[in-house]
Amino acid sequence: DLKRPWFQRDVPLSFDVVMENATDPAHVAHSHHGVIGSRYTDHRMDISLQGPVRTGGFKTLVAPVESSGIPPYEVTYVAPCLVRWDRGPTITLNIIPTRKGWVRIFVNFAGPKGSDRTRPDIPGMPPLVGFILDQLDKHIWLQHISTQNPIIDGDTLFMHAAVSRPGWLWS
Repeated sequence: DLKRPWFQRDVPLSFDVVMENATDPAHVAHSHHGVIGSRYTDHRMDISLQGPVRTGGFKTLVAPVESSGIPPYEVTYVAPCLVRWDRGPTITLNIIPTRKGWVRIFVNFAGPKGSDRTRPDIPGMPPLVGFILDQLDKHIWLQHISTQNPIIDGDTLFMHAAVSRPGWLWS
């Protein structure tokens, strides 16, 4: 059951770089600091493969440290271009190469039928803030301003810097 309209955006990065980023749960706290989470909290996690890696894809189980309050979740890659994060509502990303060095990302959230949840739980968030965010998410133009574009902008900045200047983050 779709919880939001589809969001799409073209990104000036190669397919392999974006696909690696989309399947890596460890990038979220750094790339999305201030939008989803914080760099300054404990984001250690165990990531384990759930079965063999096949040409058709793979599935991982992500178990964040207990102190984070985030329950375990799965990240699934289905070849050639689908990534699914199962964290309450399911975050679905379709990543399509459009020309050399560019991809179009399609994003949506789906959840159980009858549920009005539009986003995963964020530990420690006061219920009133969650309610306000859910109300904002019902307006497409506010999604673009508040979450969708800032999330992709954070990824694009970090990935572009990592590709163009290897080692920049640690220097």
